[in-house]
Amino acid sequence: MFEDLRAGWRCSVGDYDLGVVCGALGIAPEGISDIYENPGRGINNSTYVVEAGGRSYLYRIPGEGTELFCSRQREYEAYMQLREFRITDEIVYFEPEHGRKMSVYYPNSHVCGLDDEEELRLAMELIRRFHGLPVQFSFVDTPYDRLLRYTGEARAHGGEKYFPTGFEEQLRRMEERKEDFFCERSGFTPVHGDCLRHNILFPGGRPEPILIDWEFPCMSDPYCDIAAFCHDAELPEEFCLRLLGYYLGRPAERAEKRRLLLSCAVVAALWCSWSAFKAAVEEEKDFYIDYARMGCDYSVNSLACAGKYE
Repeated sequence: MFEDLRAGWRCSVGDYDLGVVCGALGIAPEGISDIYENPGRGINNSTYVVEAGGRSYLYRIPGEGTELFCSRQREYEAYMQLREFRITDEIVYFEPEHGRKMSVYYPNSHVCGLDDEEELRLAMELIRRFHGLPVQFSFVDTPYDRLLRYTGEARAHGGEKYFPTGFEEQLRRMEERKEDFFCERSGFTPVHGDCLRHNILFPGGRPEPILIDWEFPCMSDPYCDIAAFCHDAELPEEFCLRLLGYYLGRPAERAEKRRLLLSCAVVAALWCSWSAFKAAVEEEKDFYIDYARMGCDYSVNSLACAGKYE
């Protein structure tokens, strides 16, 4: 019966993970009606939709090398600290040691759209509200420190050969003016650390969005969350500054515009380094090579745009 059930699934998560899923839900394998790969975008982990008992769940298996860049214990702690504020996905199971996680899957949900001004405004207001919560994460970090770590891991694993043309020069340029990338720690807030539009979810039947995938929580410069949104979506300067206005609730001042564009430059560079690492360790390299190239170009352009506000 068990093998017949597995043969009918569109994918298999493996016996260990089947045990985790069944244990978390308190059911036998026969109680699972289907398991299939999550149709949503994911570049860091493997995720599956589990259907059982008339409900759907999202099961995550950490991707290769993720332990070098994030702490699952800190992720777990972030979810626990944020439960009462109802701005995250609902956790069903979390294993901090290995990072396996199961959360409620929201049918008919969608990520923040780029052509919907109301959704963009709500997304930025959500980020702003989160930054203002009375929460203290245990880890303090900065985007520039992350860039240095990620670049080091990429070099250590042979990812240097996947650095795009011009990236080494961009790293030197940023090193020369590294003081520009530091924010006074008195201005640090809790940050998500990977605030892509794909991690801002509008669940079906709920008017306000939630933040999902808390792999990089820390206390840091809040502008890095807006910058992550802008970089991943490859947004032009004027679009970025419009989002900043939504976040602030008013038109941005000159210094604030410069700060965001500098944040975009360093955030894009750190994900470029991460992509070079992934290209070195993953069999399917094309996506990561392309993402690294985009990150390098975005970093160079953002740094140039920031110069207009000096």
